[in-house]
Amino acid sequence: HVKKHITKSLALNFLITFAGFYLLYVLSQPLVRFFGGEGLTDLSLFPSLALLSLLAGLLILPLQNGFSRYQENEADRFALKMLPRSDVFVSLMNKLGSQNLADMSPNAWVEFFLYDHPSLSNRIKNARQTSQP
Repeated sequence: HVKKHITKSLALNFLITFAGFYLLYVLSQPLVRFFGGEGLTDLSLFPSLALLSLLAGLLILPLQNGFSRYQENEADRFALKMLPRSDVFVSLMNKLGSQNLADMSPNAWVEFFLYDHPSLSNRIKNARQTSQP
């Protein structure tokens, strides 16, 4: 709330959606010709366009997740400033991981592509590095 993350996330998602629809508009006629349809409203094109949308989404997912992880790191830094000691934050992260049966240290590629929050081990490491004396 303090850092306006919700507003920023909504703005990013709006831009991505707008760009996606604009790209579909620009590429609509070449796509129709490529897939052999009669027009963009041809239902036989739906599976091909849905597949292309899925692939585009997979390409954009790391960007969106990276932005979300950046915001979560920013929120963690803010929380650490509000807490008297970083060990409270570390304890909270450990309890959260235990309660949710989370993978504390996922593979870096898995985290890059699929995680919209930093891994718990990274959050704990960052908390310890930025801990107050």
